[in-house]
Amino acid sequence: MPVDGHDVPVASIEDRVAIKQLASAPDWGSWESTKERCYVRGLEVTPDERLAWVEEMLEIALAAGAIPKPRDPWGSTLLPTTAESTK
Repeated sequence: MPVDGHDVPVASIEDRVAIKQLASAPDWGSWESTKERCYVRGLEVTPDERLAWVEEMLEIALAAGAIPKPRDPWGSTLLPTTAESTK
């Protein structure tokens, strides 16, 4: 929408409705409610799901090189490489 020779973006009706719905949520804008939601969110996950998530994150970190691979005293890796594991 042009205003005084400048193009000014305007939110659509759908965007305005979505913003109002977010603003009317009971915990909108409160630091305390956000903190409390973090605690409750963890209770919604079973211990098996938590363990699966940790194992998956460890596999990703190991594959990305963020965790050093275990090595023997001579410096060789103890874990098989991808090429060795496909044999």
